[in-house]
Amino acid sequence: EGVRRGQSEAVWLPRFGVLHDLAPGVELFAHYARNVLMLADALLAAGATGHLRPELSDNVDVGARWQGARGGIGAQLFAQRVEDRLGAVNLAAVGGDLYLQDAIEVLNVGGVRSRGVELAATVRLSDAVAAYGAYSHLRATYTESVPADGIVAGNRLVNAPRHQWFGELTWRPKAGWRLAVNARHVGDRPADLANSAAVPAYTLVGLDAAFEVRREGRLGALGVRFNASNVTDERYLAAPDGDQGGTFFLGPARLLSLTLQLEL
Repeated sequence: EGVRRGQSEAVWLPRFGVLHDLAPGVELFAHYARNVLMLADALLAAGATGHLRPELSDNVDVGARWQGARGGIGAQLFAQRVEDRLGAVNLAAVGGDLYLQDAIEVLNVGGVRSRGVELAATVRLSDAVAAYGAYSHLRATYTESVPADGIVAGNRLVNAPRHQWFGELTWRPKAGWRLAVNARHVGDRPADLANSAAVPAYTLVGLDAAFEVRREGRLGALGVRFNASNVTDERYLAAPDGDQGGTFFLGPARLLSLTLQLEL
């Protein structure tokens, strides 16, 4: 049997955070972490990883949180830089033999820089009604040009919307009963590496209702839950088929579900 030789490399992955209580109910925080994305098992099994480096990402976030008697709010700034992204490229396009122009190899293909802000708030409108809302703004761009992969430095990251928000209104008339209506919005996103087209924005509405009845005797609690997603039957494009865009899957249509649960 042949002997396969491997190589290993130590990677320093620091992680630390700071939390400060500024006043009653008010917190300031900051966090930094370096993460690594290990090579896939298929690449390791093929023994074709000698020239590859694992993906590294540096993540920083700073923010503040306030929590009061009837609600709270939080704001956070974040930044991320990814290096040595893994991607499949055409060998000929990066200086390989022209006779291998259809051959594909996995290579490190540059990086991505992301930064943005996240806001979230909760408020109790009454003893039975509560509201929640969240918003995020993201700017994600490629940091290096990779002609073999069609990546241009400065272009926006495929399928990365700049704007997203979510809101939910919940009503709990009594213990064990819950009715919630929510909406989620995803802004337009780059459809390809060249940023020549955009995937349209969409908004989805959902409904969730549940109640639980406690019973004395041999039978325990009886629970019923009804869930409806994409209530308006919005037609939209969801995730792309691969990280280069171009082709996107259709989002799920309206879905209704009913669940019954009985404790014996």
